[in-house]
Amino acid sequence: MSLDPDAKTLAQIGELLDAGGDFDAALKAYEEAAAIEPSADLEKRLDAVRAKSALARLPAEYRAIDDAAQITRADLAALIGIRLSGILAGARRGDAALITDVRNNWAATWIMSVARAGVMEPFSNHAFQPRA
Repeated sequence: MSLDPDAKTLAQIGELLDAGGDFDAALKAYEEAAAIEPSADLEKRLDAVRAKSALARLPAEYRAIDDAAQITRADLAALIGIRLSGILAGARRGDAALITDVRNNWAATWIMSVARAGVMEPFSNHAFQPRA
């Protein structure tokens, strides 16, 4: 005989996993609970744990921005690139941005994204100066 957990038990498991920082497992438990017994509360929990999971996957430098006394151009590009990714994808300019100093920067992907969209420009010497 097999015991299948009910929606309430799965939601409680999700809460424990979420509190322990295992967001992927919490997401799975909440999804299983919602499949058995959908509710607005479970949808709210699912949205919250998805956001936590996405944030946990971002570089540590990004997660440290909220606590920084001041931010760099790389930090700002990452904030814009992550929070406004949908808008930036539709705002691509025809000309390619040539930037010479971001290859090894943690935010290189987002720097290129905001530069291609024309939101943040490189300097006339093609440097972005990500640490400035």
